[in-house]
Amino acid sequence: TRMVFSPDGRLLATGTYRSNTIKLWETATNRKLRDLSSSGQAAPGLAPAIAFSRDSRLVATSAADNTVKIWDVNSGREIQTLTGSQATITAAIGVYFIGFASDNRLVTVSDAARVWDLNTGRELRTLELSGPATTGFAGTDGGMAISADGTQFVLLTDDSDAHARV
Repeated sequence: TRMVFSPDGRLLATGTYRSNTIKLWETATNRKLRDLSSSGQAAPGLAPAIAFSRDSRLVATSAADNTVKIWDVNSGREIQTLTGSQATITAAIGVYFIGFASDNRLVTVSDAARVWDLNTGRELRTLELSGPATTGFAGTDGGMAISADGTQFVLLTDDSDAHARV
């Protein structure tokens, strides 16, 4: 299970193993507001990655086919799908990290670290990885972080030449 609070603390998003349904909960009342659901299953063995935008208006969720769905929190409407490469074996693991950066950009990590422009849905930058971080297999994002102001992203590599890439 993955759980993420919205930055304003009003909502909690939860996702579970082998399901693409994200539940949104109102924290003040413990009431479920809605399910955000896309077709298919999450990546085998992983709960979907989840992230709220900095203004708490959007939530991004991963799917098994190396895609990320962007949802409007208030309406529950899916507003965008971002599709990563389908060409690699590690892409089958799916997206295991999502984070909102500054200037309406989104960072995802699967077979590569990608920076997306949410205004256009275009991939702006790709950081090739030698392989998925072991944290990706565990379903955690412990080896990745976005700075509080959303301008920097750090990725710890666990290959033979372990280091941090900023």
